[in-house]
Amino acid sequence: MRPSLFLSAKTSDKHKAQDQTITPGSIRPQQLHHHWGFPLLQGILLIALMTASETVHAKSLAKLGYPDLMLVGQSRLSVLFWDIYDIGLYAPGGIYESVKPFALSLSYLRDVSGPDITKWSLEEMQKQGADNESNLAAWKTELNRIFRDVVKGDELIGISHSYDEAQFFLNGVSIGTMTDQVLIRRFFEIWLSEKTSRPEIRESLMGIDRQ
Repeated sequence: MRPSLFLSAKTSDKHKAQDQTITPGSIRPQQLHHHWGFPLLQGILLIALMTASETVHAKSLAKLGYPDLMLVGQSRLSVLFWDIYDIGLYAPGGIYESVKPFALSLSYLRDVSGPDITKWSLEEMQKQGADNESNLAAWKTELNRIFRDVVKGDELIGISHSYDEAQFFLNGVSIGTMTDQVLIRRFFEIWLSEKTSRPEIRESLMGIDRQ
């Protein structure tokens, strides 16, 4: 059974524990054994993998000409029993401000179709109040133009230039540019808005400590 990406916001409460986000700084050593049921060694391995992913993303951004974009925070999207992707937020000097260039980098842990990426994105935008049918139809066309099928191990990077323009890269290759400022803002706000359906991911990306 292949998970559909747009199921992400429909996870039931009984799976809530598996939906929590993990960042290197979010787990203390004494919590590793009990954190989401991971044994000690698995927890350590997961942190190591995400730290390695951070290094890969930073190198990718440097190759694209953005060496000043540094990690702000990172998280993982899981749906039921499946891990979908690791995501990191990068900003100048590691300090996020929406009026300055920033990047979201997604490392896919499963195969996901381009149409699923588009459908999930539009559903998340609608949850945040995007309800103009004409806009949604135009945005669907634009998202389908940019996003294609991804496979496990692919890296998708979106770079926003103060919401005026956004560039997208798949494994270091340009796959499209957005110039619709409303769409750009709506897209990145899927993860970064206070209205996000995944507040735990937003908090991890922005380095917000709720403890």
